[in-house]
Amino acid sequence: MRLNTLGAIDQFVTGTAAVYSEPALNAALARAPRQAFQVTCDDVDGTSPTMTLSVEGSNDGDNWDPVSTPVDGETLSSTLSNVFRFTEDGGTPLKEFMRLKVELGGTDPRAHVRVSSCQRSALGGWSPAGFVSKYGGAWLDSRKHLVVTSDPDIDEWLMRKGSLGSFDQATGSKKPHVASVNGVQVVEFDGSASQNLQSNANLADWKFMHEAAGATIFVKARYTGGSGVQRLFCNSNGGSASAIGVSLDMNATNGQASAFVCNGSGTWVAYCYRTAALTQDEYALYELRWSQSFGFDFRINGGTPHTGSASGTPSSANPTAVPRLGSHSGGAVQFLTGDIQHVFAVPGVLPDAEAAKARNYFQR
Repeated sequence: MRLNTLGAIDQFVTGTAAVYSEPALNAALARAPRQAFQVTCDDVDGTSPTMTLSVEGSNDGDNWDPVSTPVDGETLSSTLSNVFRFTEDGGTPLKEFMRLKVELGGTDPRAHVRVSSCQRSALGGWSPAGFVSKYGGAWLDSRKHLVVTSDPDIDEWLMRKGSLGSFDQATGSKKPHVASVNGVQVVEFDGSASQNLQSNANLADWKFMHEAAGATIFVKARYTGGSGVQRLFCNSNGGSASAIGVSLDMNATNGQASAFVCNGSGTWVAYCYRTAALTQDEYALYELRWSQSFGFDFRINGGTPHTGSASGTPSSANPTAVPRLGSHSGGAVQFLTGDIQHVFAVPGVLPDAEAAKARNYFQR
């Protein structure tokens, strides 16, 4: 339900000095469970003008800490209206006050900057953070908690919620990049450079994904190039029947999406191919719910469920490998050329009503 609409900034900004949202709105900006922001820049002038918009939080209104940078050094057009959009959903608790900071870059920059917020109530009380806090598992959100020492290389992707460590990459050339797509920060993988991230948790921490009690996994991602099979989220040696774990994949040649649950005995517990389910450059929400008693439910963008094939017995052993993002679990082949926004993996099968709320959340 919509609660309010706020005009946080509406002014002509000249030069590179920081400009902030109205102080009188600091409490109201921190109060809403969910907010959708729209940033519009027009009447742009200057040499190579750019804009950065940051979110800051404070408990006393005087000392401010960075929360996120949803618009990071974006180039501004002087002939078109520049529009950026981002959301704040409360997954990381905000402090008592919140403010927005706008900084122009370039030489003698000038722009009319407007920032508005549509504030809404919580999604029926459901959030990824709350669910992981209660039941365990992991939630990665590209808008938050990326460790970048040398821009744009990502050293580590921290859990937005969960206690399963993080995903990292020590080799410089294989580090994915932080990027912005329509004002949303994403983790961008270049398959030609073998870029990927690997979990630094223990093997046993990820057993829940392939054990008999099953799991629910959502991945929001897209492919932007390349060919053949590309792995999104994989700890089963690329979905091999002789490995133990799971794999969510896509095929850039034919737009096919696939999911595997493997037990290491040479027979898949279940697998499914969705033919022509994907379109290059368009985001897709991969959804897998499965358990020995529930069966296998694999969907793309919440569409028709596919129940998969095979009926092997789930394994209770550790997976073959810890998960990787953007490649085969061995980290040597089948690299993703594209980007990932969300990874959500929890024990057990979300009931239909809960899955619908999750679907609604991740498809926003």
